[in-house]
Amino acid sequence: MHWLKERPAKERQSFSFVLGHSSESIYAQRRAAAYLSRPSISRLYGISAPLDLLQNGLRRELYFDLISLLRHPPEHLIITDDGTCGDLVTKMFLIPEQRYSFLMNGYETSILESESNSGVSPYVLTACRLVDWKRVDRVLHIAEICRHSLPDIKFIILGDGPERPRLKKIIKRLNISVNVKLLGKVSRKRMYDFLKKASVVLATQNLSNLNNTVLEALVMGKAIVTLNTGCTSKLIKHQQTGLLYETDDLEGCAQGVTRLMIDEKFREKLAKQAAEYGRRKLLTWPERIELEARIYRSFVSG
Repeated sequence: MHWLKERPAKERQSFSFVLGHSSESIYAQRRAAAYLSRPSISRLYGISAPLDLLQNGLRRELYFDLISLLRHPPEHLIITDDGTCGDLVTKMFLIPEQRYSFLMNGYETSILESESNSGVSPYVLTACRLVDWKRVDRVLHIAEICRHSLPDIKFIILGDGPERPRLKKIIKRLNISVNVKLLGKVSRKRMYDFLKKASVVLATQNLSNLNNTVLEALVMGKAIVTLNTGCTSKLIKHQQTGLLYETDDLEGCAQGVTRLMIDEKFREKLAKQAAEYGRRKLLTWPERIELEARIYRSFVSG
């Protein structure tokens, strides 16, 4: 705040609004907005607390910033619609609809420029940061179940993070090193190459499974197997746009993956339905960014 105090009063008035990213910035954001006498906007990239905890009572020390922001929201909230149920949370905290915008991520048009090809060296793909709440350990247990009926099945995991050493130990313990490859962090372009060639996309996260990889898999026309966490069912409908299983049903997930790897006609049908739905439902990134830019412009012009 010291740099703000040192600015002449005339320069302070040049600010149109104060923008805070994530709930952790809410206290600094409030102070800056009050000092400048300007409105503020909070930009949340999803909701960091599970919906059931919000409904049944949170441990305040874990989610203090988030609770404070939701109980005393700024002039406007922009929340990523990433399957963490931000629209339900705003209703739970009685935030008026005109005070928030709920925006789903878009997709790169480049992913549609070349045809998908899952016929050569088929594999199951998971792509995410290797952190605890992404629950990539579930992917390993699904792989271990699948190999009993499909000994040569391959799982490719893209991404890096602090969970990598633990995941390597699980792979060794389950004796699935032939079936599972941890390839680490790759470029976006290379990730798209892996996605285009994948037969199945598998997501097993805790808070939501509507991450960018799943959205892109929808648009690209991939068979998706995932868990019904958060508001994942908003886009992934069982046997319509993917295969959706309850959180603890790893056996069901494994059976779904196995069926898709064996039954090409079923896999192609599901992939086609996913592509038709995804391209109808989702915006390209330029379209999606324009929606958010309009919100900021309204505060500048207003």
